[in-house]
Amino acid sequence: MPKIIDMKQYKDQIAKIPIFSYLAEKEFRKLLKSADLLAFEDGEKIIFQGELSDYFFGIVKGKVDVSTREKKKEVFIYSIGEGEIFGEAAIFMAEQRTANVHSSGDSIVVRIHRKEIVSLIKYHPISANRFLILIIYSLLKKMRASTEEIAGSKTVYMDSKELHTRIRRFLK
Repeated sequence: MPKIIDMKQYKDQIAKIPIFSYLAEKEFRKLLKSADLLAFEDGEKIIFQGELSDYFFGIVKGKVDVSTREKKKEVFIYSIGEGEIFGEAAIFMAEQRTANVHSSGDSIVVRIHRKEIVSLIKYHPISANRFLILIIYSLLKKMRASTEEIAGSKTVYMDSKELHTRIRRFLK
C-alpha cells in the first residue's frame, strides 16, 4: 500500500521533471494541488495490467520496472527512472492498462488525474501544447526502445540460427 507524502518537501524535485518544467508557476501549483505524491517500497505495484485508471505518473525519486503478464509469466519490458513519466495513455483513453508497473527499489511518484490534464488543455493551451509534445516524445521514446528490443531479439535469434547452420556445415 503506497504511503502518501507531503508535497511541499518535493516540490522542487517535481518541478525538475521535464513535463512540468515548461509550465507557468500558477499552472504548476494548480496541478500539484490536485496531485498525490506517493511512496512505494521495492516490488510494490503501481499500475496493474488490465485495470482501468485515469491517472498519469511522474517519477520524482527512484525507478520503476514495466512488464507484462503473458501465459502466466511476467515479461520484463524496460525500466524508467527519475524525471520520466508513465501511464500517459490514461490521459487519452479510458481503456485497460496494457502493462504492470512496479517500484524497483524505493520510489516516489507524483500521480495526476486525467481531469486535471484536460483542465490544463482547456484553460492553458500554450502550456498544454508543450505538455502534450513532451508526452508524445515520451511515448515515441518508449516505442523506439520496444522496437529496438524486438529487433535485438530477432537479430540474436537469427545469429544463433546462422551459427548452428555453419556448425552443421563445418561438421559434415
